[in-house]
Amino acid sequence: MEAKKLESFRKKLIEMRNEILKGIIEDNQELIGLKEESGQISEEYDMASTLLETEMKEQLEENDLNMLKEINEALNRINSGTYGKCSECGEEISEDRLDFLPFTNKCEKCAKKR
Repeated sequence: MEAKKLESFRKKLIEMRNEILKGIIEDNQELIGLKEESGQISEEYDMASTLLETEMKEQLEENDLNMLKEINEALNRINSGTYGKCSECGEEISEDRLDFLPFTNKCEKCAKKR
């Protein structure tokens, strides 16, 4: 893959990672704001807050952490020179597929085998 295109994918992946991290920070700041708005901390508030934190962590773990992991792995593949090659068959992943899923490590054919 040409260096210019590879750099374009690197920037796209970093932007995606930054957006996820920004969302995580905003969610945490919102939770902190809710705690600060409450002059008195009641037992009900504590329970609701704990529930909200638990739900946020679960959502983060399920979606954002997986996405962050895939993005970081893709960035590592760029650094190691293996980006754009299918981890199953070793063939090149189409640029159209990488444009749509820049963190993918499988060509369309191997991804469909799942």
